[in-house]
Amino acid sequence: MDRLSRCTPLALSLLALALPAFAFAECTWPLLVNDVPVASGAATSTWSFASPAGSWGAVGVRSDGASDHALTVFQNASGPTCVTAPLGGSSGSLGAEFVIGDFRLGRNGAGTWYPEVTRTAGADNCTVEWDSGGTVIVVDDSAFVHTTNQVVDVYQVFLEAGVSYFVDFKPQPGVDAKVLIFRNPAVAPYWVGRQGRLMESAGPTHFTAPATDTYGVVVVNDDGGVSTYSLAVDQCQPPVALVSGTAVATTAPQRYKLNQASPYWAAVGVRGAGADDWNVIGYKTGSGALEPTCFKDSTCASALPGAGVDFVTGDFTFNPLAPFFARVVQASGSAPGIVEWDDGPDEIFLNAAPLDRATGPSDVLETWDAYLEAGVSYTIYFERTGAANTRFLVFENAAQSGIVPYWSGRAGAVLSGTGHTGYTPLVGGYHGIVVVNDNGAAGTYKIALYGALVGTAPTRGPARATLDMLLPNPAFARTSIAYSLPRAGKVSFDVLDVSGRRVESLGPFDAAAGPGRAQWDGRADGARAPAGVYFVRMTFEGRRTGLSKLVLLP
Repeated sequence: MDRLSRCTPLALSLLALALPAFAFAECTWPLLVNDVPVASGAATSTWSFASPAGSWGAVGVRSDGASDHALTVFQNASGPTCVTAPLGGSSGSLGAEFVIGDFRLGRNGAGTWYPEVTRTAGADNCTVEWDSGGTVIVVDDSAFVHTTNQVVDVYQVFLEAGVSYFVDFKPQPGVDAKVLIFRNPAVAPYWVGRQGRLMESAGPTHFTAPATDTYGVVVVNDDGGVSTYSLAVDQCQPPVALVSGTAVATTAPQRYKLNQASPYWAAVGVRGAGADDWNVIGYKTGSGALEPTCFKDSTCASALPGAGVDFVTGDFTFNPLAPFFARVVQASGSAPGIVEWDDGPDEIFLNAAPLDRATGPSDVLETWDAYLEAGVSYTIYFERTGAANTRFLVFENAAQSGIVPYWSGRAGAVLSGTGHTGYTPLVGGYHGIVVVNDNGAAGTYKIALYGALVGTAPTRGPARATLDMLLPNPAFARTSIAYSLPRAGKVSFDVLDVSGRRVESLGPFDAAAGPGRAQWDGRADGARAPAGVYFVRMTFEGRRTGLSKLVLLP
């Protein structure tokens, strides 16, 4: 019998105490794979990950249920506790914990590192993840859109000292996500937990860089929700959203967002003070270019020399009903300008009484729609009073197509005038008429649309109420309903689908004797009606008096 087998149980116990603890330890350091979350139910678990190539990286843990876990990153895998030489840690009571490291040249260096996760409260599991970073955010570039149920996503971005940046972080419903920014203050090893952040936000925010450097950016998923977020860093500040018909003084940032929601002609314009000259440029995309432009996909520009109103107009009968953007530029002078957007839900009906408008220093422009038929002669009735230098300009969309957006600057007008002017359109359809106040003085103007002779209008009313015509028909987004009444009274219109179901109602409203116009904007229940065949039914004084078919194009 050997000596060990002859030892008593007490002797064996004493022998075990005398041996080094690591002789009986079972240490493992499973390798974490980039961007692959791992579940763990152990009270304490150790892991490993390899240095990324020249980027920021982070390892994180998120607790399940009511449990709480702490995280520490170690330099070595050795000793009685499996890891030694702690480098950085993160512990708290809410959300995920993580440690971020700077692996750029001269910082943490190459090697293998060892995170340890310890349950500090509760009994539930946790999720551990390593993200090796490497994704570069370019300032003023398009946003990253990412789907996540992970713990951490790591990015890096180069920022300049003293510059204020807009961190455009937008998590969608379904996830509790935050964005955090870190900086290594020296060319030296750097490890820090969540608490070492320079900034943390759950939504869009501003950040002024304290130094010129490449910063680490972490998006952390605090609740494990599955959703998406978008992330961009812009030197450009968010554009100012204009309200239709409300002019504002224009100073920096001199960039604007126009939330076009109506299928009409619209225009945005700018006027300088006195002899100051301002120009305007329109865009379809609100980000993606560098300062000072910031916007992308220019539609057109208006840069007429000298004082007066420069503007950009679009035909949203065919243009997509989506926000568009404008940037105004001061070409000469130093005083603030004034900018105004008009989304244009106004129409001038043929042979109707003149529309009377007052204008003054707080007005830049007004946009009207008029349905004109090709080859027919019209007179635009325009009468102005006071010191206001008002002028009308007519725009004609030759394409009349939903796949060919129409935009024009002031110079693209097919007709301009300050008094009664004849016009024969080359193209049938809705035309845009923009009235500008070029000097900002007070005054009035009247505008109307007649046949070939100024003031020509029917002198006798019809014998009965009739639904005369739908223009245009087929229509892309809206149509004018021409009708005639033998006497004043209440009139209404119902839009029916092919099954006879009413999808929209107009009126009842009081109408004068003779010809009149109503308008359906192509919407039903607050949304654009699907393409197809519809019927417009007219009711006068409680009696149905007409029915016409309408084709709505996609």
